[in-house]
Amino acid sequence: MRADLLARIPPPGAYPLVLVHDPDGLLDPPARQTLAERGFRLLDWDENLRGWGAAMALRPWRPDAPLLIVSARPLEELPYDLWAQGHRV
Repeated sequence: MRADLLARIPPPGAYPLVLVHDPDGLLDPPARQTLAERGFRLLDWDENLRGWGAAMALRPWRPDAPLLIVSARPLEELPYDLWAQGHRV
């Protein structure tokens, strides 16, 4: 199952910003470790102001070191500037 889940996430280099809706917490620590080893910088989204500040601190988002934001909330609830720029999974 983990392989199926990870296959849905585009490879690093495809997008500088990837947004993942994970309401059930399927991205467990081993899956997150695999993503980090692939070159993703991971950010858990818990609230708009703190999450937005953390995402801005990790700018510039680059295809060679993409930012992957994981949110249990619907992606439409993310700030528009992130939602519009990110590849949504």
